[in-house]
Amino acid sequence: MTPFAALAEHVVGHGMSIRFRASGDSMYPVILNGDVITVSPVAAHEIARGDILLYRDGDRVLAHRLVGVAASGSETRFRLRGDSNATCDLPIAASQIVGRVETVERHGRVIALHATLAGIQRTSATIRRYLMLCRRLLA
Repeated sequence: MTPFAALAEHVVGHGMSIRFRASGDSMYPVILNGDVITVSPVAAHEIARGDILLYRDGDRVLAHRLVGVAASGSETRFRLRGDSNATCDLPIAASQIVGRVETVERHGRVIALHATLAGIQRTSATIRRYLMLCRRLLA
């Protein structure tokens, strides 16, 4: 496990929040490369579809959106996907979840994320991309 992944898991696992600078574009446009995100502890029963979860993926941690929950035998599996990714990640176990992304800070402005707000933001982003595509096609 990377030192950062171990630190994040330790801090959140002990009931504290952690803030760090996100890297990558998989959560565009909700989380941009370089945004500061805050991750807080979350119990499995508090997780809702649309939440952005930080989870262990091998030796690293990723923040992706929860798109579905399924029972696999006696175990619950969570399906996540980056907003700008075409496919879902492999299903994960509850034990892989480190915490939930609560806020995104961009240019000094803090944006609170909640399942309903995140869903609205994602829908708005999809509509914007669709309108941009329509404008290109009509031009």
